[in-house]
Amino acid sequence: MNNFEYLIHRVEDAVAERAPAPLSMLPYLDLTSLNTDDDEKTIGVLCEKAVRYGVAAVCVYPAFVPQAVQMLKGSAVNVATVINFPQGNQALPYVLETIEDALKDGATELDIVIPYQEFLATRDAKHILSFVKVCKNEMVGHCLKIILESGAFYDTQLLEKAALAALEGGANFLKTSTGKIPQGASLMTAAILVNAIQRFGDAERGFKVSGGVRHYNQAKAYVLLAELMMGQSWVSPETFRIGASSLLDELVAE
Repeated sequence: MNNFEYLIHRVEDAVAERAPAPLSMLPYLDLTSLNTDDDEKTIGVLCEKAVRYGVAAVCVYPAFVPQAVQMLKGSAVNVATVINFPQGNQALPYVLETIEDALKDGATELDIVIPYQEFLATRDAKHILSFVKVCKNEMVGHCLKIILESGAFYDTQLLEKAALAALEGGANFLKTSTGKIPQGASLMTAAILVNAIQRFGDAERGFKVSGGVRHYNQAKAYVLLAELMMGQSWVSPETFRIGASSLLDELVAE
């Protein structure tokens, strides 16, 4: 059994013994709607829930950023959007243009997919490093969450290599998944990404789990994993997020 497997066993034991209260998780949520049939009504309901329950952010497609900014004005809820999403293969000039437009529209957090398919083909992290640096330079003072699409990685060492390159490039958060491929987040990939933050040595960098986190039991396992690895004080909206849509309804019903 390797260290990560042992850690996951500890998390499973901890989940059985204790768990954070469902409502205590609400401040960690990035309430998300990234569906092809989203419309103004969908986003309106999302934003109303975000304000009512005091989540960390809403995450919507760029087209809906102006609406979200308007509806969330005066609240503490951040507006996040996705860039280079979901395949991570857009041309860099277009990526930079969409970053500029999103910031002009009022987004404060950008969830950007790295060119993970190219990295998996070449295994060269230099391109990830340069990609993240260029993106970060376009959005100084704003929160950059780098989406690694961890479910596409066939090698845990490659995932860690990509994560460390993203951190070196200036990522504020490492995020697991887009939620658009069959394999979403897992406790193993979460452990690898949080371990990369430990290795990098900057506790102000954060972790966001997304992709298939739909239930309280799943969410509390990620919270406990983060607490075991980084300490309870690290698990706060500044450094820990859960990207979800259906999870909120379960948390408030518990």
